[in-house]
Amino acid sequence: MTFASFEESFSLADKDKLQKTCEGYFVSNILLAFLDEKGRRPDGQQYEEDVEELNKLRLSLMERLSLAPSAVREDFAQSVFSQLSPVCAIVGGILAQEYIKAVTHKDEPLNSLFLFNALDVHKCGIVERPA
Repeated sequence: MTFASFEESFSLADKDKLQKTCEGYFVSNILLAFLDEKGRRPDGQQYEEDVEELNKLRLSLMERLSLAPSAVREDFAQSVFSQLSPVCAIVGGILAQEYIKAVTHKDEPLNSLFLFNALDVHKCGIVERPA
């Protein structure tokens, strides 16, 4: 079994799939772009400046991908400053499950991305296959 690299998973190469891609995928790309540009994660100490920069990156990404700006909610930037402890428990449980599968060779681990959005109960945990 071969797995896509991190770079391949977030390359946004398959433009046909982008229309059906969940918001968390784009938010992850926006946060990676912020990290590349600023060399740090969004910081609550610089809240106003970082929200403005995150929204600029959102619009830039949506324009570059020829997607409607509504593909990522305008207020997404406010949620990146908070920590949701239950999210750690959920994602940690999934990670442990996949680790056990890989070590025991009983089942095949997910060969995809698991995107968890605690703010949208309809799209809570989504598995996306990389392009």
